[in-house]
Amino acid sequence: MAGLLTCLKHMMFARQADTAGLSRSCRTQSGLRVMSGGGARNLAIVVAGVMAILTGESGRAGEPVMALTGLNSAFVQTFDSFEGTFGSLPTGFSVSKDGGNVMGEGDGDFRGISRGNVTAGGCYAWAVGETNRALGYQPTADEFTPGFFQLAISNATDRPVRYVAVSYIVVWQNNADRSSSLELFFSADGAAFEPVSGSLFVTPGPKAECSKWSSREFEFAICLECPLRPGGIIRLRWLGDDSGGSGSRDEYGLDRVAVRAKASLGTVFCVF
Repeated sequence: MAGLLTCLKHMMFARQADTAGLSRSCRTQSGLRVMSGGGARNLAIVVAGVMAILTGESGRAGEPVMALTGLNSAFVQTFDSFEGTFGSLPTGFSVSKDGGNVMGEGDGDFRGISRGNVTAGGCYAWAVGETNRALGYQPTADEFTPGFFQLAISNATDRPVRYVAVSYIVVWQNNADRSSSLELFFSADGAAFEPVSGSLFVTPGPKAECSKWSSREFEFAICLECPLRPGGIIRLRWLGDDSGGSGSRDEYGLDRVAVRAKASLGTVFCVF
């Protein structure tokens, strides 16, 4: 029984890249001591029990799934071919404007490509550079409050996956007084989603006098104590919502999502 309980645990390690210094701290989370160090990056650890890691899971009918076909090789999605339409969503990605149902073909809230400073709410391909686009949303009182971007990833290799390394860039334009949040959640069964420690991002407020696109990079490694078997699915969900202030909302989104599956763990900094 003790061995089974141990096998039901998975460890999640998170690193957040930021320009601001982080103070050294120690706190307790889910029964595990968590150490975070000073400097430009921090490390957090979360423990949870996930039965789906043992059994694996196939994608639901009609669900877009991105297949990881090789270990140690990175999948990178830059969104540069995304045109702000349902048909141009990259493989494995879906968008929900109400926090529950995913948007489909014919949804009028796919708004195309824009450089920002829009008035209509909806899903956009933000042109954040001359050749760089991001998957984004202009929230309103009725849309993306809450809402989410989701990536479903299947283990299409013939070997168990020990951990999945994930990195991404959050882009935003502080052109409104109300701030918004974007936080990464993780699920191995598609039903229960766990927040990833250190992933909460909040756009600044109030609005800047001269707004422009800004960005921040995040890095996480989801470490599985029990391997994810071939055919199993991991879902990454970036949940957006209101955070503070009043009036109109900032524009924000995701850029350069990178995923890498590995069969071995690196150095583990963990005290039980």
